[in-house]
Amino acid sequence: MLFTASNHYKYRLLNHNVDWDAPDAFKYALTRAGFVFSPLYSTYGCLNAYRNGATTFNFGSQSIARTTGSWSTDKFVPGNLITTSAAGSNYGPFLVTVVTTLVLTVTDPTGSMALLTDVSTSCAITANDELGSGYGYTLGGTALAGENAGLDLATDNAYGFWNDIALTAAGGDIGPTAGIIIFDDTTSDDCIVGYFSFQTDRIIRDGTTMNVNSSTVNHI
Repeated sequence: MLFTASNHYKYRLLNHNVDWDAPDAFKYALTRAGFVFSPLYSTYGCLNAYRNGATTFNFGSQSIARTTGSWSTDKFVPGNLITTSAAGSNYGPFLVTVVTTLVLTVTDPTGSMALLTDVSTSCAITANDELGSGYGYTLGGTALAGENAGLDLATDNAYGFWNDIALTAAGGDIGPTAGIIIFDDTTSDDCIVGYFSFQTDRIIRDGTTMNVNSSTVNHI
């Protein structure tokens, strides 16, 4: 697996907002199939960004616009896979490519973007970058244990690590999932520590266990 540390985590660490000695409470979350991590995913909330139906949105050619508020404040980022509560093809899913204060630029991974209806409507919009609950996995993150920090003298790298992750699928398959987000549940913004990419989507088959050796791959 490939680990990428979050730049936001490094910032929070330098400002003494992340504590490995106390320690903080860390969690992991599984991402959806096809998820691609970027430094713009700074907090856990980015995975499940949400705007309720109190706002009227203008659906147009490859865009969803608003006249008030801010997409960034609502934690939407490029890379989000979103759905809406609007009718028909405006439901989604849509892949967010650009985020400005008032406009989301989107593409349609299903290939039906031509059916996008120009309309102004009130609806809820939700990012769906975390895997949904089911068969042994719970949306919202799972607690990690055994937090510790160390120094690899051979490579001169500082690292943090936890006990190994063991997730068993029961009653059905878990996934496909592209990787694992680690976040600090103690910080006020649920700061993302980093992302383990499986490098190819993985399915945990019913009755089997996915084991992740955290002590060897959690270098920061």
